[in-house]
This record gives sequence, structure tokens and C-alpha cells, in this order.
Amino acid sequence: MEKRVMPVMVLWLLMVLGIEGVKSVGCPSICTCSTWFAMPKASCTGQHLYSVYTGVSNIVQALDLSNNSIIKLEDRQLSRVGLTKLKYLNLSTNAIAEIELRAFDDLKNLSVLDLSYNRMDYIAPDTFYDVRSLRILHLAGNKFNLHVPKLHSDSITKLDLSGCRIDYLPDDTFKGLHQLRKLDITNNHLTKLAKDALSPMPYLQELVLGKNLWLCDAKFISLKLYMRTKKIDTDQVCERPTLTAQFEKYISLKAATTEAEPRVTLQNELQNAPGSRQTKDPWEVDSWHEIEETVEEEQQVDSGSSNIFANAIGNISPFWFLLIGFLLGSGATMVVTYLWLSTTISCLIPRIRRADAGETNDASSQRVSLLRHLWTQENIANSEESNSGTSQTILPVPLSSHSCPGTPPPPYREVMLHRNLYPRAAMVAVAQQRCHETPAYI
Repeated sequence: MEKRVMPVMVLWLLMVLGIEGVKSVGCPSICTCSTWFAMPKASCTGQHLYSVYTGVSNIVQALDLSNNSIIKLEDRQLSRVGLTKLKYLNLSTNAIAEIELRAFDDLKNLSVLDLSYNRMDYIAPDTFYDVRSLRILHLAGNKFNLHVPKLHSDSITKLDLSGCRIDYLPDDTFKGLHQLRKLDITNNHLTKLAKDALSPMPYLQELVLGKNLWLCDAKFISLKLYMRTKKIDTDQVCERPTLTAQFEKYISLKAATTEAEPRVTLQNELQNAPGSRQTKDPWEVDSWHEIEETVEEEQQVDSGSSNIFANAIGNISPFWFLLIGFLLGSGATMVVTYLWLSTTISCLIPRIRRADAGETNDASSQRVSLLRHLWTQENIANSEESNSGTSQTILPVPLSSHSCPGTPPPPYREVMLHRNLYPRAAMVAVAQQRCHETPAYI
């Protein structure tokens, strides 16, 4: 009996000494000091504090600074004021909008951190990486709708992201949380969740999904089957045969406008219908598929706006139609112009070639005729000289008086440069030149 009493007395003595130790060191007037789970605790809530510095003793292991006006946590700010032994830190309901990367460094014993209901919209991925003893992290009530924190930590086992206005979770959101056991994403704007977002957490045991706008389709049923296979506990979501949880909001609003009428849910109608019976196994996939196909067929009959292609066409700006029409018209014009030019040129080229061939033949025939004429004149002149035996002045023979009418005489320059081709004509030209150079005697 005495052996059992001794540990209780020792524990009681330690608690008393802890309280007396805190009081002996001194408790600030704005705080309340006590012992909480055998840990020295200081509660400084609702004091409009703008900093984590309160003057509490450095032996405090549990510190409550909730409901104050703290707006920023700087690098190593907590360790600089001597709060390196903290195991529990509550900073909820403040105005914290920025947390620097090394804000929690040197807090080697910190296990529970509450940052819920602040004004944060972004947290750096490695903010808690060096806090090796951190197990529970509360981030509820912040505004992470655009930047969902993708934290890296090998120690966090519980994460609370409820009420953070999240409408989409990328597949790599929880890639750095390999030790996570419980995840709370209730009261957000989520409509779907991929299985790949859960696969990086092999030790996940509990997933809280309530108060979202889940689309209860075949993909979500597949997700629930995946969680059932992995033995992940979850709350009852999409248990009723409704198309989406989004319509429940509109149904409730409609029921609120008619207060005189009692609210009748779809589940009650199905239960009260004659011959109706509840499915024994809510995880039965075939029943879900039948319900979903029926509701989708009704939607397609009631509304033609559900056509995805029609919605896509309706969302396209008229500018793109004008641009596509202009490009098609330009392309058609270029093709027609190319065909017309190719046809026209193919018809003109043979004509040009025939015309060039005809001109070449005419010029060649005229040149041959001229050479023959000059050769004939030279022979006649040589025969006359041989008959007379006297040297006379060679007079030019008019080329127009002989055969080959219409043949133009060769240019003077060509005759003088190529005398071997025009010997007679060259002699006549030389004689004419000498006649002009000889002075006349009276």
C-alpha cells in the first residue's frame, strides 16, 4: 500500500512545486499562471497584446495568447524572449497575417500549435520542418482558398484545415506530410477530392469531410471505396441518393420560405414511399450507379443547358469567331490566287518560247543572207579587178540594190571589229573614210 501511495505523493508534490515555482519567479499581472497537465501554464488571453512578449517565466511550457492583436511572428521571436521550453502554444483568434520562415526555430519541445482563426492566406512549406516534435497543428478559420499550404513535416500527425474557404485541393497538397494520421477539411467549398491527394499519406486513419459541396458521382464513390480499402475512417457524406450536396442548400432555402409546411427531405420521402426499403450496405456501388444515371437522365430532359459542348461554345468570345473566319478567308484567297497565277503562267510560257524561237530564226536567216550577199559582191569585185588589170578606187556598192531586200546592214562598229566576217564591207568602209580624209583640188 505504501508503494502505491508514494508515486501519487511525489506527483502531487511536483505539481505544487511547479505552481509555487511559477509564482515565486513572478506571474505578470496580465496573465494567469497555473498548472495544466503537470505543465506550468500561463494564460494571457484577451489583453490586446501586439507581441508574444508578456514577461512570463522561461519555465512555462503551456502558453495561451489567444484573442489578442498579434499581427506577425518574426524569426526566432519566441526563443529570443526565452520561451524555448514551450510544449503547447495557443495563438488562435489573433490578427496574424505573416509568419516568417524561422519563427518557430529553437522550440525543440513544441508539440501542439494552434494558429486557427487568424488572417493568414499563405504559409511557406518549410515553416514547421525544423520543429521535429510538432504533432498537432490547427489552421482552421484562415483564408487559404487561393494558396492551400503544402507543408513539409516529418512529425505532424494531425492537421486541421476546416473553414479555410478551400475550393480545390491539388494532388500534391499533402505530399510532404508522410506521418499524418488525421485530416480535417470540413466546412470548406470542396466539390471533389482525388485519390492521388491521399496516396502520399500511408498512415492516414481518419478523414473528416463534412459540410462541403461534394459532387456525389461515381468518382466520389470510388474515393469512398478507396478509403474503405485503406481503412480510413470518415463521416457520412453522400449517403443519400441525391445528385449533389449543392442542391441541399437550395432545398433548405425553399423550405424556409414556406414555414407553414413541414420540411420533408428526400430521404423521408423515399422511406415513406410504399414498397421502399433501405439498402443494407450504403457502399454498394451498383445502387449508386443506378441512382446517378437516373438523376442525370432527368437533368438532360429538364434542361438543355447541361450540354457541355453548348456551354463551351457559348463561353467563346465572338472575337475568336471573327479571327477564325478571317484566317479561313485569307487561306482560301491565297489558294485561289495561286491556282489562277499558275494556270496563267503555264499558258504564257509556251507562247513566249515560240516567239523567242521565231525571232531567233529570223535574225539568223537575215544574217546568213547578208553574209552570202557580201561574199557574192566580193567575188564580183575580184573578177572585175582581174579583168581590168588596173587599180581603181573601190566605191561602195549600195546594199539595197542587190538581193535580200529588207535586210538591214550590219552596224559599223561590228564590221570594224570583225573584219574577217565582213571583208568586202570593211574595204568599202575604209575607202569611204579615205575619200573623206583626201582634200579636194580645184
